[in-house]
Amino acid sequence: MASTPTQTVFAQWLNQTYNVVNNYVNRSGATVDWSALLQSYGLAVTASCSIALGASKLMEVVPSLQVMGPFVPYLAVISAGSANVSFTRMEEWQGKGISICDADGKDLGMSKKAGQIGVMQTVLSRSCFLPIAPMVMPVLAMKVLKPFLRARPVAIVAELVLITGCISGMLPVALSILPQKMEIAVSKLEPQFQNLKDSKGQPITSVFANKGL
Repeated sequence: MASTPTQTVFAQWLNQTYNVVNNYVNRSGATVDWSALLQSYGLAVTASCSIALGASKLMEVVPSLQVMGPFVPYLAVISAGSANVSFTRMEEWQGKGISICDADGKDLGMSKKAGQIGVMQTVLSRSCFLPIAPMVMPVLAMKVLKPFLRARPVAIVAELVLITGCISGMLPVALSILPQKMEIAVSKLEPQFQNLKDSKGQPITSVFANKGL
């Protein structure tokens, strides 16, 4: 556990650098502007380090927050994770958007609003749903197991095993809550997608898009 500001910054840099690579690999768009990606990387790391340091400082200034246990760090984690996803995939929700298609798989063009929905769903599934188990369950389990884990090295290993198990088990659950293939009502998209017809001449009421992971 990071105990100094320098350690906190290093841990956040390492974690968020990994997250940026993960977000890039699992993005929805097929291409990427590298200059924009590097700018997004800088923003993501800066935001996450600021949030982590701010949360630590807040708990020092307001000791009563410590009774909330893991929930203050949890809020810091989801805030940093959300910033990371949003900045890394900025091109999808603020730039070109993402590709959408009809039920037959016909490409209908690029939509920024679909990109905004995809990034929001990714934030919810990965930054909000996923951290719940590894942030809460190991803390509760360690309290139960404390009488049996008197040796510090054993306790550290046990906690790491619990966290790894929670992440491994929760990841498929978090990703399955909001499937990678999104179905979006055209009423939520730009005007140019409102009056389209399919190959049978029927109005298209919903489209499909890959939200990424």
